[in-house]
Amino acid sequence: MSGSGWQASRGWWWEWPRTDPPTTCTKAPEPYLYLPYAQAPADDIALMVSTAGEPEALAQAVRRELKSFDPGVTLTSFRTLRQHMDQALSMDRAMAAVVTGLGVLSLLLTGAGLCGVIQYLVSQRTREIGLRVALGAPPGEIQRMVLAESLRMAAWGIPIGLAALGAAVWSVRSVVLGVTPANPLTYLASAGATVALALAAAWLPARRAAGVDPVEALRAE
Repeated sequence: MSGSGWQASRGWWWEWPRTDPPTTCTKAPEPYLYLPYAQAPADDIALMVSTAGEPEALAQAVRRELKSFDPGVTLTSFRTLRQHMDQALSMDRAMAAVVTGLGVLSLLLTGAGLCGVIQYLVSQRTREIGLRVALGAPPGEIQRMVLAESLRMAAWGIPIGLAALGAAVWSVRSVVLGVTPANPLTYLASAGATVALALAAAWLPARRAAGVDPVEALRAE
């Protein structure tokens, strides 16, 4: 009896895959059936050997055993499982490195732009800051005022950014294995990174605002 991808043999049911096993981690694993060589001969065979020592030291011993079993057998390549995984994931890791680099670059550009905006807002409130300092406001209060302004900007941007993140995750869920739209840690980390970026971008303008000379500030137009 067979149908819908199922086959039976001697009363045991096996699920027969319709495609080859995935060679990357971007596809979900599928059921796979291994058959004896005598039942399904092939020209290219992969032999997996488990060892407790160094895998490289076992290469010559494996070659000798294969020759003793069949002198016509040729071992074309010998790789450890780590080397095989490195080769299989090389393209995925390269793409991840490129995406990470672009993400870091976007963070730097966003931080530089936010720093410029905060610096502009501080320059527009120079007289106000000078008046506050003249009335006895400590430098820490001035710094907190500037940082709070940066955090207010971040509070407006976080919901928009999280919505864009959710849309991006939803679009790549079928391409990258293990990515789920409902992952609260991802959204919390993104919000935390935005807050940290806002505070870092406002740190230098806040220090400059706290060091404003009240006399020069009150004279400013």
